[in-house]
Amino acid sequence: EREHLGEYLYQNSMMPGSGEYCLGEILTPGAFAKIPLSNRIPNIKTDNEDGLEVHMIYGERDWMDWTGGIEAQRSCYEKRMEWESSQEEIKRQSATQSDQQTGSGVASRDTTTTSNSPPPRIFVHGVKNASHLLMLDNYQEFNAALIIAAGGKAKLPPSMPRPVEFVCDEVARSTSYSSGSKRDVVGEEGAYNFFRGGLKFNKGRKQVAGKDDAGLEEKKIDEQLS
Repeated sequence: EREHLGEYLYQNSMMPGSGEYCLGEILTPGAFAKIPLSNRIPNIKTDNEDGLEVHMIYGERDWMDWTGGIEAQRSCYEKRMEWESSQEEIKRQSATQSDQQTGSGVASRDTTTTSNSPPPRIFVHGVKNASHLLMLDNYQEFNAALIIAAGGKAKLPPSMPRPVEFVCDEVARSTSYSSGSKRDVVGEEGAYNFFRGGLKFNKGRKQVAGKDDAGLEEKKIDEQLS
């Protein structure tokens, strides 16, 4: 596989360019998806009672629009909050019916329903010093992102470079959306700076998102990352 990959990359580099120039020209003014993933991902169903996790990985100079990942996260977060509220209402109604049946001498039964799974949790990762081929531009952070997505974050060596995790402002302000432990994330303002190259993320630097992390100035973010 290494030999074939090496030959593929060599030929791509040595032969005259063609399709990549055409694609660049076509996408220069922007593009709109026919069936955007940001509209489809929030409706994904699963048998997992906690819902799915969807991880999106972008290079710092990626031509892919990272805001699509943030918008999908925002939409899923809002739908998940609605789902949790509806589940609480179902439980309250079930408890009321159970009390009424017990009081009337009728055997109670569990009427709680979980017929639909919650919307997915979305995670947006940014790989530093990388464009669209981030697995080649910065393979260490890309590999770390894959390991994190597979649930192996705790097994990563402390010295291993890691991608930056970004969240929409709604998630940054939330205290109930974390995956058990306090996650180190950067809000939307930091994402804008990162993906336009205005903010330098050095190894080991990170910003902890809190309730007031709705949009920090670049200088303030840099201080917190330190």
